[in-house]
Amino acid sequence: MIIILLLPIFSLLVFAVSAESQKVQGFHELLDEKLEIKEVSLPQTSYIKAGNGKVISEIYHPVNRISLSSGDIPPFLKDVFITAEDQHFYDHAGFDVAAIGRALAGKIHP
Repeated sequence: MIIILLLPIFSLLVFAVSAESQKVQGFHELLDEKLEIKEVSLPQTSYIKAGNGKVISEIYHPVNRISLSSGDIPPFLKDVFITAEDQHFYDHAGFDVAAIGRALAGKIHP
């Protein structure tokens, strides 16, 4: 008899828990909803971390950028950028006087 009387209460409880569980949001979703960063321009991705160091949310606007150490970039990719930008990268002390001269000459005589 007690089981029959408690059955409607149990089913009502299951329905209420189901309705509440559909409203649950993750912490990062709640942060994105509550924090408006539309006018902020971040140079790289910012991380919100818990006390134990675990990343709980990422904020990036307008683009998602992360910084890498030189060791994290594959040598092939470094060579591609150097070939495209400055073929004599390893031959000068940080700036290429001849390339700067060509750039200035192009500005003066287009």
